[in-house]
Amino acid sequence: DAAVRSRARAAHWQAAAKLLVDACAANISCEVISFNSTISSCARAAQWQVALNLMLQMTGVLLLPTVVTQTAAIAACEGGTRWRFAMQLYATSGSSKDAVCCSAALGVCRRTRRWQCAEELFALLPLVRVRADLACFNAALAALGTASWSRSLAKVEEIWASLSCLDGTSFTTGISACAKHGEWQVALQLLSKMMTISVRPNRITLNAAINACAQGIAWPSALAILSMDTAAPNVVTFNATASACAKAGQWQLTLHLFDAMQALRVAPDQITSNTVLNGYQVAGLWRLAVALLASMAMPDETSFTTVISACEDSGEWQAAMQLVSAMAVSKTKPQLMSRSAALSAAEKAGEWRAALFQLADMEEAATTPNEVVLNAAISACEKGRQWQRARQLLGSLQRRGLRADVISFSAALSACEKGRRWLWAVELLFAMPAAGSPANEISFNGAISACQKAGCWQLCPLLLAEMALVRWETTDISLNSVLMACEQGGRWPLVLQLLEDASGFRPRADSISTSAAIGACERQGQTARWQV
Repeated sequence: DAAVRSRARAAHWQAAAKLLVDACAANISCEVISFNSTISSCARAAQWQVALNLMLQMTGVLLLPTVVTQTAAIAACEGGTRWRFAMQLYATSGSSKDAVCCSAALGVCRRTRRWQCAEELFALLPLVRVRADLACFNAALAALGTASWSRSLAKVEEIWASLSCLDGTSFTTGISACAKHGEWQVALQLLSKMMTISVRPNRITLNAAINACAQGIAWPSALAILSMDTAAPNVVTFNATASACAKAGQWQLTLHLFDAMQALRVAPDQITSNTVLNGYQVAGLWRLAVALLASMAMPDETSFTTVISACEDSGEWQAAMQLVSAMAVSKTKPQLMSRSAALSAAEKAGEWRAALFQLADMEEAATTPNEVVLNAAISACEKGRQWQRARQLLGSLQRRGLRADVISFSAALSACEKGRRWLWAVELLFAMPAAGSPANEISFNGAISACQKAGCWQLCPLLLAEMALVRWETTDISLNSVLMACEQGGRWPLVLQLLEDASGFRPRADSISTSAAIGACERQGQTARWQV
């Protein structure tokens, strides 16, 4: 027995369990306390199977489990998230039930988010003559908090009515439940009530309240609670407060909090750094973002992606590419999110070669690009007047089973327009409905402009009519492109007719429209017609 208890206390549950099993097999009598110690050791190691097996061994040697045995076994089930076994143990514990045993069972309900089971178990306590103490109430409150803040709050009121006292754990659990469900106002009410009855909030309570404020973007309240921490705030406190400020767009305050952490010598963790990196991105401080990234011990993909996006927003596409290259040789390999940000940086800068290189690198690394990535690549080719590549990428997008949307088609169509490939532009325009992406005014304007630039005036009025047919309002851009095309084709009667048709509708003729009409008439010696 002494050897068993010694090993159990030293957390050597395997050795203690083996000694007990061997002793039972050799018909050597063991005391209940030895089983209790070993089962408790198993509970701490989340070894629920071994704990239950030891209970069976007890019955085999005619030893009756005590309330300590039952509680330890239930606690072991909590570590293994085996709520059914825990409830069976509690139900069969008979007269050995007490508040401690109940608290252990409620702990299993909390761990496995079985709040209905916790509610039923707690309601049955008076029937089995178990008087719940504050610890039991707190366990019930924590279990119900996994369901909703309102149930936790109702339990707080029940505790108040039953015991006329609450401790810090009660309030912390209730505030945490409010935080999980975004009820920051109720969390602040609980914090206020806590202080009214002279229950001093500890750091865990304050962190829970700040976290609730972060969920509700209530940054002023978060800062006020931060100032209540008389001891030096820890990294969790700062992270929750910075999160509240960041979610509200108060990036200046986020950066001030980071400075305060450094002044207080509170070491930032990865969560802190990522929050500050996001602040640098919003502020356009890409150099500071790169410097902070370089100082991080273990940056994750979110860290890299945020800095790459900061470079993208500042037009620093080369820096974005270098960061992806740095990721490739680090422990944090570039994934879709970071590669997509780098490709987007190249696209915004009009660097189509860099964008396509990033796309090829992505596929070589077995990272499957999505619609957003391919759309950005098409747009990069459009800006670089690479109409062939834009069309190839559009086809690749469709062959992958991805949906080509209006952004995909419009970018490819615009590339064809810039390349004076009017036939491809018109073909893409009429392929859009079949692909489930009906053309919009941008698509029509691109096709009309492509035809106008290629001198294919005959199609321009037809496309304008088609635009009206699908109920898109004619714009200044579309009307002027058609008028210019007809003017270039010397079709002054058509120019005048289109101008007359547009006179009673939006858009009205502007200087470009009238210039096109005058030019058409002058080309044909019809100045008098225009004057009329």
